[in-house]
Amino acid sequence: MKSNELFFPKIDGLFKKWGTNNTPGCSLGIIRNGEILYQKGYGMRNLVSNDNITSDTIFDIASVSKQFTAACIALLILKDKLSLDDSFTDYLPEVKLDSKIKIKHLIYHESGIKDFQYSLISLNYKWDDIQSFASEQLFEYITKLPQLDFPPGNQHNYSNTNYFLLGQIVEKVTGTSLAKFAERELFSPLGMNKTSFHEKFSEIKNTNKAIGYSPRDDGYIENISKTEILGPRGVFTSVGDLFLWDQNFYTKMVGGDEFVMLLEKPSREKIDGLSKNRWDVKGQNQGYAFGLLTDYYRESRIIRHGGDFAGYTSEMLRFPDKELTIIVLTNCGNINPTTLAFRTADILLANEFKNQSPFTRNKFEEIVISKINALLGTYYNPEGNTLFTIHRKDKKLILENDWVKSELRAVSKDTFTAIEHTSLMLVRMKEQAINIETEYFTADIPKIVPLKLEAKQLGEYIGKYTNKKFKKEIQITTNKDKLSFNLEGGKQIVKPIIQDTFVNGFLQLIFHRKNNKISYVSLNSNGSKDIRYEKE
Repeated sequence: MKSNELFFPKIDGLFKKWGTNNTPGCSLGIIRNGEILYQKGYGMRNLVSNDNITSDTIFDIASVSKQFTAACIALLILKDKLSLDDSFTDYLPEVKLDSKIKIKHLIYHESGIKDFQYSLISLNYKWDDIQSFASEQLFEYITKLPQLDFPPGNQHNYSNTNYFLLGQIVEKVTGTSLAKFAERELFSPLGMNKTSFHEKFSEIKNTNKAIGYSPRDDGYIENISKTEILGPRGVFTSVGDLFLWDQNFYTKMVGGDEFVMLLEKPSREKIDGLSKNRWDVKGQNQGYAFGLLTDYYRESRIIRHGGDFAGYTSEMLRFPDKELTIIVLTNCGNINPTTLAFRTADILLANEFKNQSPFTRNKFEEIVISKINALLGTYYNPEGNTLFTIHRKDKKLILENDWVKSELRAVSKDTFTAIEHTSLMLVRMKEQAINIETEYFTADIPKIVPLKLEAKQLGEYIGKYTNKKFKKEIQITTNKDKLSFNLEGGKQIVKPIIQDTFVNGFLQLIFHRKNNKISYVSLNSNGSKDIRYEKE
């Protein structure tokens, strides 16, 4: 038995939960030194036909698609068809946004343009309707967008709108669709015959495609994407084809050295004050590159991206200095492929990593246990619409809000990692605050005592609020000591945090006053700020 094969049973153990004939599952690929070291399917690609997942199964890779959109832009740059410093309005003059937005601001998520998904939800569109948007419909919406969330180049804020616009620029410059250009310039030359940008799931003719599923209490429900939006997502591919793409970062058959350097080079601008010692590596440059996240894990350089959309999740994690890549593609929305990929790396590189895995309990657990009481509580940062609670459950320390629930593990005497978060979240203890850092941002979040309001005090917030530009409205009512309102086809409940500010894990409502009376409310989310509704 080869030495690497000793690890395979342990790796299979990570995926055991999904290796049955009655659940969706995963396709795993491990690539090392130019060869596929291990590939295996776990679970079913179709729960009706009972077909197994294999390494040839086709998945929607969601936001992992961004690197292919960015690669098309990189090829056009190398062909002198455009420049990173070009204003995007040179190519899309119909979009009446700030002409100071450059193509590089779209690439690096520094444009300030609102994420279309979050802003459309804030404008009370149903999720099913958003998924059904055609490219022309979305483009028209973007031309009507209100102000930017921040001046171009000043911050990093992940926005799918950026990559939709990049796809539109590819089409404008080449005179052909993004799908056809990527096929001609990327997929075909690399022999990626199972890979394509597809506007509709139904168009994929390959009979080995996986169906996306969402979990329910009684099992799983098919999650059918109706989207026609390409750029931020839209690539369907297999583990076998992603092996061919991975190898191009070493062989450089397509694009050459300059192409690969461009793809892997993060923005040099200082964005959000990202620390220089993430994962105990000092003085290194990390951040967002061309649809790729650059970072460090256990003192090893990594380049990666994940994806999550319509019943599919995905992760492509590369350790370039070790020529190791781990690919996890899934067809179920509650599978965390990022955690699975990093834990697979922990097994494979156990003898090569210098420090301990954040997924295992270590010597710091006893040191920090005396500090845990001080850590428990509610944390809120109004600037970033960030609300967290830290509490104990079953002798574990849990970080939680409406979009994250993860055990915290100590990695130093005052630092924890959220082991189930998709962005390798670090949580540092500070005086009456925590510092949270991911690949995307770092922020000090103060500890607060949430505001308590009686039902009578909530009365002034009740009423109908209207966004006249988009002809949308929300009706705010009370629910005991909280506010509730209709949004995304359902009821959202928000609770008071500070004066005139209500939140849940997804939304922040800030009520604005004129002459001490509420005049309008602004809705903020992680990808979109200041969607306004006037009180009638």
